[in-house]
Amino acid sequence: MLQLGDLPTQLQQRGLEARRAAAATGEGPAVAGAPELKTLAELEREAILTAIRTLNGDKLKAARLLGIGKTTLYRKLKEYGIADPLHDE
Repeated sequence: MLQLGDLPTQLQQRGLEARRAAAATGEGPAVAGAPELKTLAELEREAILTAIRTLNGDKLKAARLLGIGKTTLYRKLKEYGIADPLHDE
């Protein structure tokens, strides 16, 4: 099981901000003390889509940004069934 401290700093900050916001509004997460959980595959898919969209469809730059090779990116697109990264959800 992953803990908040196991994640990259940027994701840790998002998790802390979400917890603070929930505490400030008096809203609690659905599961006690934890924000909505996603699988690693869901997070990876979202990261790939976000990178490609941010870079206006430039897959080579997206692969570099994600720290993976172009071949790996194309394999992941196929694995996740992403045909059109600019329009898939």
